[in-house]
Amino acid sequence: MDSNPEEQTGRNLFSEVGFSQTVTVQINTLRTENEELRREKIEVELRFNKQISILEANYRQEKELREIFENKFKLLEEIENKEKKEKMELIIHLKKKSETINVLTEKMNEIELQLTQKENERIDAVLNLKYEHEEKQEIVEQGKNDEENYRKEIQEKRLLKQIGEDLKKELEGTDEQKKELIENQENDCELLSRTFVEQEDDVGTIQVIKSGIIENLLFIISNRNINLITRKYSKTFIDLTNNSSDEAMLIIYNLKPYPGLIRLLEHQDDYVASDSISTIYNILDAFAKTTSDTEPHPHYESIQQFDGVNKIFALFHKNGSKYSRDNSAICIGYIFRAREITDPNIKHEIINYIKCLLSDSDDDDNDWVQKRAQTALRYLAQNDSNRSGILNVIDLKNINQDLKQQIEGTKQQQKSILQQQESDLLLLSTLLQKKYDNELHQRIISSEIVENLLFIFSNRDLKSITRTHSQTFFNITKKSTDEVKLLIYNSKPYPGLFRLLEHQDYLVASDAIISIFNILISGSKMTQYTEPHPHYESIQQCDGVNKIISLFQKNLSKYSRDRCAICIGFIFRAREITNLFMKQEIFTYLKILLSDSDDWIKERAKDSLEYLAQNDKNRSEILNENELKKIGYDLRQSIDGTEEEKKEIIKKQEFNCILLYSVLYRREDYQLRRDVIDAGIVDALIHIYTSRDLNNISKPYIEVFFVLTHPYCFPVSQLLIEKKSFPSLLRLLDHQDDIVVGSAIVSINNILCAGAIETELVSNHPYQKELASAGGIEKIFSLFKQTTNQFTQKISSISLGIIFRAQEIKDSSMRMEIIPYLKTLIDCVQEDVRKLAKYALQCLEQNQVNKAVIESNSLVITE
Repeated sequence: MDSNPEEQTGRNLFSEVGFSQTVTVQINTLRTENEELRREKIEVELRFNKQISILEANYRQEKELREIFENKFKLLEEIENKEKKEKMELIIHLKKKSETINVLTEKMNEIELQLTQKENERIDAVLNLKYEHEEKQEIVEQGKNDEENYRKEIQEKRLLKQIGEDLKKELEGTDEQKKELIENQENDCELLSRTFVEQEDDVGTIQVIKSGIIENLLFIISNRNINLITRKYSKTFIDLTNNSSDEAMLIIYNLKPYPGLIRLLEHQDDYVASDSISTIYNILDAFAKTTSDTEPHPHYESIQQFDGVNKIFALFHKNGSKYSRDNSAICIGYIFRAREITDPNIKHEIINYIKCLLSDSDDDDNDWVQKRAQTALRYLAQNDSNRSGILNVIDLKNINQDLKQQIEGTKQQQKSILQQQESDLLLLSTLLQKKYDNELHQRIISSEIVENLLFIFSNRDLKSITRTHSQTFFNITKKSTDEVKLLIYNSKPYPGLFRLLEHQDYLVASDAIISIFNILISGSKMTQYTEPHPHYESIQQCDGVNKIISLFQKNLSKYSRDRCAICIGFIFRAREITNLFMKQEIFTYLKILLSDSDDWIKERAKDSLEYLAQNDKNRSEILNENELKKIGYDLRQSIDGTEEEKKEIIKKQEFNCILLYSVLYRREDYQLRRDVIDAGIVDALIHIYTSRDLNNISKPYIEVFFVLTHPYCFPVSQLLIEKKSFPSLLRLLDHQDDIVVGSAIVSINNILCAGAIETELVSNHPYQKELASAGGIEKIFSLFKQTTNQFTQKISSISLGIIFRAQEIKDSSMRMEIIPYLKTLIDCVQEDVRKLAKYALQCLEQNQVNKAVIESNSLVITE
């Protein structure tokens, strides 16, 4: 039964009053909490300067209280939403209350924010004070350190000066006085040795030199009774020369160290003699790097003045330590770099001993000895007589048998087999480095050494294949002829070499990829550059492309990464790279290499892009319409800004020119050249040639113009004539760089040839007026007379011969110089020059005056 209205209204009023009281209580509670928070904040401010950690704890507590409040507020909102569904009037009422609460909340938040800001400001102030204090402390400490270092430096200089004075004292007086002086000097030497034995720089060494210590030491070892020179003197010398820079070594050499050091080789104490020969090695090694490996060592005469070679050889023969014998043999190898050892006994013994050092396993410093021995043998091999002596001790058949031997037996037996193979390969590798020897390459191929190395690469556990194996194979491919490389290719090298790309030693993988490239570059010459590479299928049988890409992506070294990209370019000559990722990665990387600091890398990257561009789809990816527009824009950029900014602009422009050159070189593509011209690139180049300082016009700027003119194309030549290119090209003939001048005159000649070939032989040249009006005829004749570059002179004469087609050379001086010179070019060894010279003479003989000069020696020009 329903309640009566009065009861219902009463209940509603009661409910409303009750809720209102609840809200009021909650608001009062909130106000109370707010007051508590304020008090807490005030307390925090008071305690903050005393204890920062307590403030942080209170701050966390405050944060937790705020979260509680927020949770309560959310709960209130939920209650409001629930009540809203039941009664609309109550919702309106609650809404008003809620707005009141929101106002209070905003005020509270505002107060909290202000308090937080004050706290942050206070924290910042404390931290700033702390940092300032620390900085002051650091400055004070640095000042103390600087002062201490300064004092130490002064003390060291004083000490070095004192040591220098001690060593300068003459050995005189009573025996007791002499003994005391020697003891003082030995103590000084010991102190120097301890100081410099593990030095990482030579600042101290140079100070020692300047203090006169080395000069006084040299005087002692050159003049004192040799029996009174103890090891402390000799050890000081070797410790000072170990790890010294070229600057320090030069100063030491200028003090003439060899007389004293060579004298010590005769010392009865083997340690003293060993120190001396080691010091001699240090000096020889430092100065070996100052000249080419193919030149004699610069210290040969200095050593021979004191009979140094014979004394070193005597030490070698002496029954001393292995250490001194090793260094003696190696020193002789260094001294006789690119110089014949005329004494047959010395030659035979030293070569055999150094050869044995390549397989030395008794010394703890085996690698160190092997590397020095390898270098010594390589130096000796720069002389043909020494090289023959080395070859006499090599039996390629025995090496081949050693390589065939399986790695089996006990661990010691396996180790012995591997060491013998390493020794054989080190010897071979040493002889193959730095010097071309086709006969040796042929002998290696015929002895089946290559086949056995490839068998090892294909079948042996990769961990047992060392750098010596891979480096030897690389050296075989490095300086061999195309004929030898063809023999290597016939041995099916790719399976083994591609397997080495997965080797954990990045140097082995690097040797493998450059060996692959050496074979690829030889194979690329077997067919036309417009045809696919003949090795493509044999490479793909080994999954070679994917393995190269895998090595490329490992990014083990720039060396291997560069050569991986270049190899891909050669492999995909005139063949589309269908893998989009590979295409983008390789093309982008090859473009980057066009700006490489290494000229060899830069040229090979150009070759790779040229080969790739023989395929139209590759070409459109490398160089599209947008790229051409960008190049045109870049070339129009003026050279402004700081010196660094100017360099960057020139570098970018050179890169663009090299990229264009790579794609256009030898490519018969009229449309692409038309696109280049339409993109404003030729206009930009002509502006550069005309207005820029010649010193800022480098080889790439003119070489790109050359590839626009060659192969000959009459429509392209017409477009270039319309652009009035002759005046700007003629200006480049004044350039200081012969290559720029040569490229400019060849470009002019190409335009002239293109115009001549497509028009009647009996008519005047179509571009004669354009060249003459630009002063080109006089300019080219002047270049012909003044240049010392034979190629430039040849092309200049040919250009004049072609431009005067069917027209008399009225300048008699020019006529009597150019025509006889062109006649001499008919026998030129360069086929292209020979053909062009004949054509130029054909052009000239269309005029009777010219013809009379041509036929003055009964010369008949054939087609």
